[in-house]
Formats: sequence, C-alpha cells, structure tokens
Amino acid sequence: GAMALTSSTRAAIQDLRSGGCSHARQAIIVGGPAAISIEVDTELVSIGIDEVFRVEGSNRFATAAAAATALGTAPFSSNACQDSSVIDGSARMSFYVNAAVEFRSSATTCEVLEKTVVLADGVAGADALAAGWWTSFWQVPVLLHNGSGKLPTATRNALQSLDAVNLIILGGEARIPESAANEAKSYSGANIQ
Repeated sequence: GAMALTSSTRAAIQDLRSGGCSHARQAIIVGGPAAISIEVDTELVSIGIDEVFRVEGSNRFATAAAAATALGTAPFSSNACQDSSVIDGSARMSFYVNAAVEFRSSATTCEVLEKTVVLADGVAGADALAAGWWTSFWQVPVLLHNGSGKLPTATRNALQSLDAVNLIILGGEARIPESAANEAKSYSGANIQ
C-alpha cells in the first residue's frame, strides 16, 4: 500500500544519483500497483530516474516467481572460493556470477554452489528478510512458499524454469514442511542444501 517514497528512500536515491552512482537512471519496483502505488513511478521520474520497470504477479508468490525468473541463474565452472579458510577470523566473500553462493560447512571448508535458488516462507517472511543481504549480494533468486503442504503454482512453475542446481530451504519444517521441500526438489531437480 505504499503511496509515496519514504524520505530515507528519496534521500538514498538522490545520494546515489549525485554521488558515485551518477549512472543510476533506472529503477525496478517489485510489486504491482496494489502493493506500491503508481504514484511512486511518477515520483521516481521526478527525482531523476529515467525509466521505471515493474516486476509483478497476481500475489506475492507470483511476484517472487516473476522476479526470480527475471534474475535467472548463471553457470559457473569452478567450485573454489576466493577465501577458502576463515581461521584468521575473517571471511572475504567474492561475487562470482548471479546465483553462485559461497557455502561454508566449517572454518576451513568453502565451496561455491552454482545456480542456487532459495525457497523461503512467504507468509511471515522473516527468514527471507534475514537472508536478504546475502541473496542480494550473490543475486540469488528467492521463491516463496505459502505455508501449506504444497507449493504455490507460481513457485512450482519458476522451479521448473530456473535450471537450478542447488536449492536452499530457509527456515524449519514449521515454515516449510518436508512435503513442500520434497516437492521443490522434484520440480527443480536441484540438490537441497
């Protein structure tokens, strides 16, 4: 129901435009006019954005599927991390290609998982929100589940089209039941991490 940009969003866009990101001329709104008013498009143009695009669906699950499908997954030929050990107390993450994430099972083990897709609860949304920083950094498609024993149709269709190799399920079985995780694995053909 957002009718306008918040003052902090407006300031951030103006800072990007006048600072180091003077080429920021396009904006993507995720959600339809019922979620984010058409007035926001006009407001973005009024502060210097040249083009505004929308990624939307009939509901949050279809919107997530549309965004995930638009982002896609890219092949990556190596599974070696730039910084394979964090024994020194720090991890230096690297960006490889979209949907390739670093997976650390211990302080001395790291591998890059290519073509990764995330499945998160789309009702409460806390898990997807908490993982937002790394799904954004590694440009990982995020699909949503509706809390039932079966996946939403839009999520199933996206899983079939994304060519995922790895599937990360966020949250416990209270949020995404095993039946839904198994269904996601079946539709995607991906390995569950």
